[in-house]
Amino acid sequence: MEEFPRLGCVLLAMLLAASTSASSSRETDKAVHRNVDKIVLAAGSDTLKTAIVCPSTVFGAGRGPVLRRTEQMYNLTRLILETGKGLQLGDGKSFWNSVHIHDLSRLYIRLIDEAIFGGSKASWNSEGYYLVEGGEYFWGDICRRITREAYKLGLLGSEEMMVLDMEDRAIMAPAGRPVANYTVKAKALRAKKLLGWTPTQSMLQDEILEIVKEEAHTHDLS
Repeated sequence: MEEFPRLGCVLLAMLLAASTSASSSRETDKAVHRNVDKIVLAAGSDTLKTAIVCPSTVFGAGRGPVLRRTEQMYNLTRLILETGKGLQLGDGKSFWNSVHIHDLSRLYIRLIDEAIFGGSKASWNSEGYYLVEGGEYFWGDICRRITREAYKLGLLGSEEMMVLDMEDRAIMAPAGRPVANYTVKAKALRAKKLLGWTPTQSMLQDEILEIVKEEAHTHDLS
């Protein structure tokens, strides 16, 4: 029990934020979530240690008692099912990183353990940015996979894809801002080197069928 007071010496900012750079900090105030980053960084000190965890697309079923559904892929799948045909923005060649929610939670646990038990492996404060990724995907490929699986399940009438120009990107808005055709490239170098973290769960591409089934069932779209 004597270790628990150390909890007062750490602030873990678990931001489900996309990082567009592999650098250890966001260098422009225009970057997404930078306002929150600055608050967390300003709070850091020798006695109050901070870490900012930056995953891109998070997928997979959560294990919590309340929210078990991640957002981006489920929202995109629902939009395609409700539209009745596949959707793709632009040439589909923009790419992102992804990480399974279970792999992400293991990194959180390792950081918390380091903080509570005084481990010296982790870096904190201005050096406490942890990019998290377990693979890479192309948005166009994912859109086609969702469409194909939905068609095979009888949820769509064909595998037809509607390719949208950028001026029509508002159609994709229900799927969330990340689908707006920009690229994320990150490597989880710090998490792997300092904490020995490695992703062990399935890849996003392997989860598409289950995502389609779950979204169709949840919203009675079958």
